[in-house]
Amino acid sequence: METERIQEVNDTAKYINSIIGSQMAVRMSWGFIDPAAILYNDMPALQFHVAGFQHQGNVVVALNEGADLFDIFLLKRNGKIKKHIDGVYFDELLSVLDRNIETGNMSADQYQEKVNNAVYSI
Repeated sequence: METERIQEVNDTAKYINSIIGSQMAVRMSWGFIDPAAILYNDMPALQFHVAGFQHQGNVVVALNEGADLFDIFLLKRNGKIKKHIDGVYFDELLSVLDRNIETGNMSADQYQEKVNNAVYSI
């Protein structure tokens, strides 16, 4: 990969990471680890591992440069796509990720009960 493309991939991954890190408690609730700048389906992306209530495994957030929107890929353990969400605006990225990684369609009360039960079962 040429130097300019590598820099673009790294810069894009940093940008995505800054969006996800804007609410650190949300990101921490996913068990977010191992962030890496990658090229995914020829798109600059950030890949990371999560251990949420809805998804456990790798997540790839890629910038679709043509549309200037994000694509999210939830991956199975074998690397195959479990779920693909396309056309996500930057200001919706964190909430879409949280819904698909952690909260699902639970109400705030249901989610809090699930968190309490998980904490007390340790």
